[in-house]
Amino acid sequence: MSREQLIEELVKTKQEAEAMERQVRLTLLRRQVTPHFLFNSISVAMSLVLQQPQTAITFLHHLASMYRYLLQYGNNFHVPIEQELVMMQQYYELMSLRHVGTVHLAISPEVKACKHYPLPPLALQGLVENAIKHNAHTQEQPLEISLSIEDNCLCVRNNIVPLASEASTTRMGLAYMNETMQLLFGKEIRTVNDGKTFTVMVPLIN
Repeated sequence: MSREQLIEELVKTKQEAEAMERQVRLTLLRRQVTPHFLFNSISVAMSLVLQQPQTAITFLHHLASMYRYLLQYGNNFHVPIEQELVMMQQYYELMSLRHVGTVHLAISPEVKACKHYPLPPLALQGLVENAIKHNAHTQEQPLEISLSIEDNCLCVRNNIVPLASEASTTRMGLAYMNETMQLLFGKEIRTVNDGKTFTVMVPLIN
């Protein structure tokens, strides 16, 4: 084997090893976020069963639809944005059953028209979950979550309504989204906090 052939073989081996490492890291990330989502949803269902049995039935129907999504797309490293939007809206419907009239979601026509842009599975659901978890929301002062397109990014924005006390948290949704976007596409998400609103900007990948 010539020196050039040896160098070429070494480069190829290194690239294959790096690709395998990325796949392992992506798989581990996905395995962290899926049980987290299911555990939280089941905890909500249990509380509703005790307090609002009929609402709990509707909640479990929505959860079953979301679980079918996980079975269909959960092994993929990325899914089309239109599928993620459906999943995210189903999650919002779940949360609306628990937080009646206190959380509002607005999706711009530009976002609804988006097709085929790849996103990590459960990415948008995780961002909406973060907004709900880290902000107070009442009927008098609801949490407003919006999705729009700005600067070739999908922007998930919410008004900031500070909690009386912030529980310790890993902010898994943001961490999962950022690391997965870096591994898949070499792109990072951006966050902007202006004191009144918190925005997560997710690059749209062509």
